Amino acid sequence: MTLDGADLANKKKTEGIESPVHKKFGNAFEIMNKIKVKGGWFGVCPPCAEYFGARDSDKYDWVELAGGDWLMKNMQDAWVLWI
Repeated sequence: MTLDGADLANKKKTEGIESPVHKKFGNAFEIMNKIKVKGGWFGVCPPCAEYFGARDSDKYDWVELAGGDWLMKNMQDAWVLWI
């Protein structure tokens, strides 16, 4: 997650994030939790997480800090979704 997407790593914000088009899927937390339960992995850009307040106890413990170094190392062998 980068830029505004880092809000998705913030515990205080995800339940209030909803799509006006896709409400049937739930709020951001519900969608992320469904993905997590099925083995999905979430990473957030460290500076973006800091800027948008997703740090320390406000960041989900299952969202890992993952910057450009992680991306460069893993992008050849992985499916990556940037939000």
